[in-house]
Amino acid sequence: MAFIWLLARLALAGLICLFLYRGTRMAGLCVEPREFARGPGDLEVEAGPGVPSPGERLPLGSVTVLGRSPESDIIILDPYVSARHAEIVLAGAGFILRDLGSANGTYVNGRRLRRKRVLRRGDRLELGDTVFRFRG
Repeated sequence: MAFIWLLARLALAGLICLFLYRGTRMAGLCVEPREFARGPGDLEVEAGPGVPSPGERLPLGSVTVLGRSPESDIIILDPYVSARHAEIVLAGAGFILRDLGSANGTYVNGRRLRRKRVLRRGDRLELGDTVFRFRG
């Protein structure tokens, strides 16, 4: 009887771990090691009214603020971008994107960013009418 009780407890613990793992993956907080951007990263300009030429790559620092403000690290002269719109932070071996309370929101791969998110190589970032591709 004790053995059956032990198996039931282990099965329950396994199900809880699986549920937590799947939830963090769906939220973008957990990624496969091969998808995790490492080391120096950059954003490639795809389109936008107030950014350099399409195809240009903009390097990311340990903390990179994107926005319309002259104090931003990457200045985006787009009327739909807030002064301090979003930030990308190097955390451990990867980069995390966070919206800074912008009026029009930050989108990753077509979905509005609701909380901070680990970036993966190839992610498409939209701030107003401006589009970047994260190159890691």
